[in-house]
Amino acid sequence: MVLCALFATSQAHLHATVANYTLGVGFNVEPAWNLQPNGASLDVEDNNGSGVTNLNFTVTITAGGKSKLVLMKGVYGSAGTYVGRFLPTVAGVYSFTFDGVIPTNGENAETPIHVNFTCGVTYSSGGIVGAFNCIEDLAGYMFPESVPDSRVLAAGIQNATQMAQQAIGVANNATVLAERALQEHNTGSESGIMLLFSLMIVVATFVF
Repeated sequence: MVLCALFATSQAHLHATVANYTLGVGFNVEPAWNLQPNGASLDVEDNNGSGVTNLNFTVTITAGGKSKLVLMKGVYGSAGTYVGRFLPTVAGVYSFTFDGVIPTNGENAETPIHVNFTCGVTYSSGGIVGAFNCIEDLAGYMFPESVPDSRVLAAGIQNATQMAQQAIGVANNATVLAERALQEHNTGSESGIMLLFSLMIVVATFVF
């Protein structure tokens, strides 16, 4: 019973009256977590409470100073429900800006719609009531071990790669110096000692 509640598609928590229609807005899946597939959900009902189908809407999703335009698609078997699917990569505040057209009741015409809603904000005026939750950090639900963020793993791999490249460079330099020192030693030259000293400095610099 609890699992069903956690993973079921949620009903929108925010409702707005626009052009004699009721819009329901929220995340498609709640609780909404980062790194889990989700979407901007828009429910459109007429005055009789019936879902309005065959609408063309887009949603601009904004978070972390970046925006992404997504096409809203109707949900099979759920008249009047549209979802703009995306995968939120970070926890925090997300804003949805919906753009499209909607039939004007009683007239053979359409009304342009441009509305913006932000998660975590409680609306109570202007025909808008309610709120919908923001994206939560999935790490808080991990058990028994937390899985590192993919960005942290990528940074660790990059650092390890850089260190490996530096080690290869030091090894190449050390090989060259060692070969020259051996050659100088075989010819009886005193410069071989200086080359060995330089080799020790190169190795010590990398180790310490």
